[in-house]
This record gives sequence, C-alpha cells and structure tokens, in this order.
Amino acid sequence: MHLGDFARKVAALGAPGIVFIVAMSTTGLAGAAAVTSALALLGGPAGIYGGIAILPIIAVAADYLTKYGLEYVLALIYQKRIEERGETVEVVVKEITDLKFLPDSTKNNIINQVYQSFSFMLVGRTGVGKSSTINSLLGENIAKVGDGEPTTFQVSPYSLKKNGVDFTIWDTPGLCDALDNANDQEYMSMIQSNIDDVDCLWFVSRLDETRLSADEQYALLLITNVLGSDIWSKSLIVFTHSCNRSVRERFEEALRERTSVIREYLEKITGKVLTDLASVAVDNTSEHLPNNEEWLPELFTRVIEQASNKGGIAFAASIGQDASYENSDSGPRINLNPGQKKRVELRMRGLFAAVGAGALTGSLFGPGGAVVGGIVGAALAFWKGVRR
Repeated sequence: MHLGDFARKVAALGAPGIVFIVAMSTTGLAGAAAVTSALALLGGPAGIYGGIAILPIIAVAADYLTKYGLEYVLALIYQKRIEERGETVEVVVKEITDLKFLPDSTKNNIINQVYQSFSFMLVGRTGVGKSSTINSLLGENIAKVGDGEPTTFQVSPYSLKKNGVDFTIWDTPGLCDALDNANDQEYMSMIQSNIDDVDCLWFVSRLDETRLSADEQYALLLITNVLGSDIWSKSLIVFTHSCNRSVRERFEEALRERTSVIREYLEKITGKVLTDLASVAVDNTSEHLPNNEEWLPELFTRVIEQASNKGGIAFAASIGQDASYENSDSGPRINLNPGQKKRVELRMRGLFAAVGAGALTGSLFGPGGAVVGGIVGAALAFWKGVRR
C-alpha cells in the first residue's frame, strides 16, 4: 500500500484512526495489541467500529511509522482529512492540541507541517499578465512569462519553497482562450485529477477591456462547476494593465465597473450574493497605479484577506517576511501603509482566533514571549510585527 493511500485510509477513519496511530507509536505495540490499546483509549462503540476498520492497515502502519516517524505520518493524515474529506483546519488543529500522550513540541511540529503549503490557481487568458503578477508577489521568477500557446489545454504547476512554505501555482493556459475548441470534460478531468486544494484562486483580466468576454464567462462557469461555488469565497479578481492610457484618467471608475460586471455574472451562475469577492488593480510596467498608490502592498493584503485560513497563515509566515523592516536594511520589499497594516493585523487576529489560538499561542510562545520556530511561529511573529 502506497503511503498516500495509507494516509487516505486512516484519514477516512477520523479520530479512531489517529488514536490507533498514536497508540502504536507511543506504546511500541503492533497488531492486535495496538488495536486493543486504541480501543481502550477510545472506549465505547466508536472504539469498536474504529478497531474493526483499522484491521486492514495494521500490516503497513508499523513500517511507515518506523520509516517516516509519527509527526510526518500524522501530518499527512491530517492533510488528507482537510484536502479530501473537507474537514476544516480549525477542527483539525483543535483535535491535534487535544491529543493525549503527545508532548506540546510534537503537537506543534504536526501543526506546522499542516500549514507548510500554499496553493494558487490562476485563471485568465494567455498573455494577460498572470505569470508576471505572481512573480512580483512572490519575489521570485517562478512562473514562465509568455510561455505556452493560447489554445493549449493543460494544467501547469510551478513550485517554490520560500521561508519554509511550499508554494504551488497552478496555471490554466487555454481555459480562457479557445471557446470554440474547448473540450470542457477533458479540462475538468485535468483540474480534478491534479488540483487537490486551492488556498487562493485568481481570476486575472485586463482592466482596460470594457466587457466580460464569452470565453472568460465560460472559464468562470467551468471553474464553478468543477470546484464548487464556495471557491469564490477564497478568490481574488486581479485586473492587469491598469496604467494603460484608455483607463488612466478614469481608473477608479473602471475598477468599480469591471468588478461589478464580474461579480454580477458570478452571482448569476452561483445563485449567491458575493459581497466579499474582492478585486485589486496591478500593472507590471509600473510600481504605482494611476492614483499614485503602490499596487504590490495592496495585492499582498488582499491575498492575506481572501486566502483560506490554512493558506493565510502559511502565506503570512512566508511572504510576510518580505513586508518586515526587520529583514532588510533598506526597508521591506512590500511596504504596507498604516491602513494595510491594520487590515492585515485584523485578518491575522481572526485567523488565530479561528484555529483556537488560546491553546496554540500558549504552547508556541515560551517565557518572555519568545517564539518557537516553524511555520505557525513565523506567522505569529509576523502578526506581532504588524501590530507595532
């Protein structure tokens, strides 16, 4: 049995599966003895049913624990519960903090591994500026600019590890380019088979266009059908070419109008009121927008606000270091203004409240408020930084 399949099977068992793995690791027992220990820890009917379901994976559990260790195995199981079974990060973190027989250091390491990844999904026509914008945000040339034919249907991943966080950027070239030749079933299959979870989806379009084209409408409808209408709760409309002559003099008006058009179409196809759907204007030829404001800090702030709870913490831990004066003698790469700092601070407060920060921060902060390392510790440090 492959490690991923093993993690998936244990994840399907819920709490009994976790208790079984912990029992095997902490007692050093295998086979029937471990099941008996797990049943004793669980108690009641849940323990009996859990023990029966656990029997098929007993043979491989000990080998994986020996090879990979308890922390890695449990983190992988919890990730499967989040990605494939739809459990919230809040529920998972609470369960981890409530686990018996594990020291706080082990729990913190498991939590850090749950949070150590972030995935973007980029939707928009070829050449609209998706790759340039994601490269600017991450401060790395991760996505190839100008790569790919407009009618090539594929799901292209780009990967980057930055400050301990594994970023995956899923690009969808061709989705908005070839309406007449689109094989939507093939594309839906590619997306479903390749993309397990999305922390933040970008729909990228040009601000200097006056309408939502038919191929863009098709793309929005397809994404909704594949990923569900809830995907738009962790999405961001990114308008590029915002300094072009045709919109420069009416920048604010154009931003409102284009946002309204896309929001109205999404509300039509989802049947939901999407008041929280946010938009941001960028221009990869200039650091400033026509209103003289820097667009990169606002893009950073919007991603923090719109990303999933898990993703928001991971993103803050990683890219947040580029918004800190402490990490640069010449000032931060992403220079947040006071209003953006306040919005980020409020979002981070909400994130840690959502994941049960009382127990979490208590175990991560030692005497005097020093931060223990790891992804969550870095996110907490960033939160403390923007509050100053």
